[in-house]
Amino acid sequence: MSDLIRVSVPEMRGTMKPKPKKIRGGASMPCTHCTTAIVFESESREDAIRQALSQGPAFARQALTVN
Repeated sequence: MSDLIRVSVPEMRGTMKPKPKKIRGGASMPCTHCTTAIVFESESREDAIRQALSQGPAFARQALTVN
């Protein structure tokens, strides 16, 4: 099982894989490929960003219980 979550980047039609602990509401990070700033907000128009925001904390908790 990978410790990364896939997030699709709408500007380049590709994906980036941030660590779950970095995905929080209001957090932003640049895409590793195109340097577009991705902002994780629950009000985002992008489905992939909202999905990653909901999966991130749960995935991080699951990884902690496995270790």
